[in-house]
Amino acid sequence: MSFQLDHVVIAVSDLTRAMADYRALGFTVLEGGVHASGTTHNALIVFADGTYLELLAATGKAPVPEALDFSPMLAHGEGLSGFALRAENLPHLAAALRQRGVRLSALWPGARQRPDGTQIAWRVALVDDDFLPFLIEDITPRALRVPDDPRLTGHANGVSGISGVELVTPDLAAAQARYSALLGAPPEPEDMPAFRGFALQGAQLVISAPQPETAEQVISWSAEPLSAIESQIDTLFNAEVPLEVRALLHQSGQMWQQYQAEIKRQIAERAAYLAQRTNAESLYVVRLWQSSATQDFPLADLALTHNVRFTLHTPNLD
Repeated sequence: MSFQLDHVVIAVSDLTRAMADYRALGFTVLEGGVHASGTTHNALIVFADGTYLELLAATGKAPVPEALDFSPMLAHGEGLSGFALRAENLPHLAAALRQRGVRLSALWPGARQRPDGTQIAWRVALVDDDFLPFLIEDITPRALRVPDDPRLTGHANGVSGISGVELVTPDLAAAQARYSALLGAPPEPEDMPAFRGFALQGAQLVISAPQPETAEQVISWSAEPLSAIESQIDTLFNAEVPLEVRALLHQSGQMWQQYQAEIKRQIAERAAYLAQRTNAESLYVVRLWQSSATQDFPLADLALTHNVRFTLHTPNLD
């Protein structure tokens, strides 16, 4: 069983303002419409690889009875709030997952009306009654929900798709077991301590557990190959070490100190974010494919305005 990332949800407080902010950062933003529950409306940033970012905001209206309400994804304020995995034959898939011990909701019908009046429909299943993740299957043609017109999937900032998502969790063992059962496969081998990676079609799901000892574990894990190099240098240069080599080792030492400081900073940021989200498993970062680097659209600025963290990757160069 192989899952494909469908989209990532970003909660925003004001949809019109968020659309303008993302357009200023070089994204092509499409108005989505109002969901069937009436409580939320959205806008889409669709990429060439078929994934998209969904900007989700409240309408201020009361929910329509018996319709799936997406407003719980707005509970923590602005920022990353959920992601969807694309499913085929969701009733059959749901039955298979339940047999594997995965706790799924009933299948919920979903719908929204686009600004042009087109009605689109899908169905979803929540995992553990949450949106991290939820499964989605189109009922109307997918191109109605996720446009594939190159004029709508191209972006001035060079972003061409989503390469992965990362979550932070207070319990790595429990999260690993949960996602292994859902995805039907263990994490990828050779993950560093406190990080686990799962392969999706064309993307990766990473979970991390930032504990006080995590930074030291990662640093220790990273140091092992360096120790082997140091022993080789000692063997080669039992006598006086040439000046050029000494200079190189000194530079490497400085870089190693910078690496350690960066690891500690990143782990501390993840721990603070987890605490901010009341120690509940949370979506932390979205990794984007950027076909060509550009200084005109600084995507990191979004972390200041909408509490969203992006990392950028260039295909075939990572």
